[in-house]
Amino acid sequence: MKTKQILLLLFSVFSINIFAQSPVGKWKVESYWSNEYKFDSHKALLSSRPCAADIFYEISEDGKYRLNASKSSCDESYKKIQEKIWSKTKWRLNEKTIQLSSTDFAVTKDYVITFSGNKMIWKNQWDTITYSRIN
Repeated sequence: MKTKQILLLLFSVFSINIFAQSPVGKWKVESYWSNEYKFDSHKALLSSRPCAADIFYEISEDGKYRLNASKSSCDESYKKIQEKIWSKTKWRLNEKTIQLSSTDFAVTKDYVITFSGNKMIWKNQWDTITYSRIN
């Protein structure tokens, strides 16, 4: 009986850990740091288009990675262009690497993914992108 309880407890702990570490959900970009140029392009975007602060990304279980500008006060043409750019993007996890692609993974952009509380950090040799989870 104790063995079953211990196994159930271990399964629960690992299940919660796996769920907590999932990128599935809604995320806002906090920073998009260029490691090469030492420059935060998200900060620059917000200085020229403050309306972009209300843009977020939806990462769904079915592999879609979409920009959502619906709550943004940006002009309609900007919203449409941004949403179209991301309309075919897919994601997948390969161990600790998240891969993005708009070519059915013929070409990918890969990042090591880590989590800290409600933050998700993607890092490769060129960029570090920090997201915060939203409800």
